[in-house]
Amino acid sequence: MIELGNFPNTYPTEQDFIQASAVISYEETIEQCLLDGIEIASGEVEYIMGLMTPKLIRDSTSHGGQLISPNLYPTFADLLSSRNRIRDLQLVPIRSANVQAEYEKMERTTFLSIVQMRYLHRGTMALVREMYPSATPSEVSQYVVWVRDDTVPDYQMADFIARIIAMKKLTQEDVILFERSRVTETHFVKAAVPEYRHIHLWMRDNSNF
Repeated sequence: MIELGNFPNTYPTEQDFIQASAVISYEETIEQCLLDGIEIASGEVEYIMGLMTPKLIRDSTSHGGQLISPNLYPTFADLLSSRNRIRDLQLVPIRSANVQAEYEKMERTTFLSIVQMRYLHRGTMALVREMYPSATPSEVSQYVVWVRDDTVPDYQMADFIARIIAMKKLTQEDVILFERSRVTETHFVKAAVPEYRHIHLWMRDNSNF
């Protein structure tokens, strides 16, 4: 079974950062699903596609996103009740001051190289633990699906996410998806790394990974 590594408080070296990222490729999930006898129906994939941020919203150059206050959303269930608003970038998360300070220490060119050479070197897509997570309830596990190039169809991305959900023994009501815009100028809604498409995947933590 694919295992995710421990999440350290600090990353002394780039290798430690990559190890903590717990990278899983799309191709590895297909292999693991075959070994575990997990089958993904087309209806499951289509449902996941409905949870993804629509292209029309991603392609907008201006958004009116409201910041998610952890005090107003203290549980995963609270976030789930606003899942569509999060999907549509009407509610957007922010990092705590401490996490933001750590994030700003990471050189952008270094992180871009990690995405290209370490996250996406083994396959079409990769699931990676969010290394600089947003301020959310502790029961929320935050991950990112990085996509190697823009020719990968939404259906394939949704299939990857559906496999992750099945492997983690979660239901469709245990996930929240959103994808920041790569073209907008709106702060917090704008993707930090527009070079690569990436989808944020929040899951209800059941400690199966």
